[in-house]
Order: sequence, then C-alpha cells, then structure tokens
Amino acid sequence: MDQTMEIRRAAEADYPGICALAGSYYRENPTPADRQQGFLSARFGLQQIADMANSLGIVIASDAGQVAGFVCASRCDWTGQPDIVRHMVDNLPRYRFHERAVDENRVFVYGPVCIDVAYRGRSILRNMYRHLHREMDGRYAAGVAFVANDNEASLRAHIDGLGMSRIGEFRYQERSCQVLAFDIEPAEIAAISRQTPA
Repeated sequence: MDQTMEIRRAAEADYPGICALAGSYYRENPTPADRQQGFLSARFGLQQIADMANSLGIVIASDAGQVAGFVCASRCDWTGQPDIVRHMVDNLPRYRFHERAVDENRVFVYGPVCIDVAYRGRSILRNMYRHLHREMDGRYAAGVAFVANDNEASLRAHIDGLGMSRIGEFRYQERSCQVLAFDIEPAEIAAISRQTPA
C-alpha cells in the first residue's frame, strides 16, 4: 500500500469527503460501464454519515487528507438506516449463520463500503476491513451486509476477496440482493492476510 495512505477511523473533517465519494458511486450516478466496477445500492446523506461515524464508526483510507475509500458500520437498531438496509435487518431472524439464527444483538451492519476507482487494486479494502475488525472485536460476534446481485464486482470483492459467507437473499423494489455474513475473530483476520489483495 502507498506510504501516503493512512487507514484510520473517520474524523469530522472527513465526513464531507465520505459523503461526496458515496454520492459518486450511488447506483444511479455512474455510467453503465463504470457501474460494472461496483456501486452503492443505498443513498446516504451527511447526517447519516455523521451518525454512523459517531456511533460504531467509519474506517477510511486517507491519501494526504483526501478520502480514497471508506467502510461503515452501524447498529441493527439504528433509526437512520435507508429503507433497503432496514428491510434486510427486519428479516435477519430468518437467516442462519453457522447453523444458528442470526441474533440482531450480536451482529452489526457492515456497509456501505466504497473505494475510489483510482485507488483500487492496492489492498485498501482488506486493510480497512482488518481495521474494522479491530474496532468491533469484543463488541460484536459477526457482521452482516447485503450486495445487489447485479453488483458482481462487490460480490467478488467480499465473497472471494474477504471470505464472507452468503446466508440468504431478499428482494426489494424489484431488486435481488445477497445477504452476507462474517465472523469477528482473530483467526479470520489472519486468514485474510494470506489471501489475494482486494
């Protein structure tokens, strides 16, 4: 990873950069060709970004003060969730992870996650993911996320690159999404460090 790149928890000065980066990759904004490289399925405003950062937290990749990427985490009971996220959370009890029903009290919501296209392929996703693991260690047993079925780049990055497990699927406003889950445990972090860069 570049020496100028810093992986850290977001500070208030980073919120506008996070919001701008998220807006650029919201599914309606990229060109069809750019959308094939990944997009965000939910829209987040500045107040929602601030709420997440002040709660569980947002991990960013900062290049000389510029937000090059971010990974968000939020509680399942957070009232600021976009409708599509709330739909997933409301249905968590019907999914199973490690042969057990998903317990909303022991999991957090992972996402949104975004890396500027100019910074991809530099292990930034993995490094932000590892940092997030450290932030959540001792607080939660697992994380849950969703990725739209037509967001193949994100599915590859999270399933093949980070080793997340598919635990279900849902439809929301005619769109199909995969529900993913992952453990918060040191063994998984060690395994990630040996995998191909994401």
